[in-house]
Amino acid sequence: MKTAIGVIVVLVSVCSPAVHAQENLGVAGLGQKIDELDRFIRLNPASPIAHTERGKIHLPAGHFKQAVADFTVAITLIPQNATVYRNRGAAY
Repeated sequence: MKTAIGVIVVLVSVCSPAVHAQENLGVAGLGQKIDELDRFIRLNPASPIAHTERGKIHLPAGHFKQAVADFTVAITLIPQNATVYRNRGAAY
């Protein structure tokens, strides 16, 4: 249980700013958040939230192929989530 709570706390701390990345971060800040999510995903590759958030950060940076790849992984992990399909469509 402690591990699950720790993972949730880390994910929330990494992803909370990512939700409004387009509004709050410059290009350098986007790169930093991508790096943080890269590290998180290496430790938790089955996290659909982390892949979705990284995809949402790739979009304003113009990294469309990476965004599509992240959203595609998220879709394989949570295929019932229509928002992830919409996000992937926005990246095309």
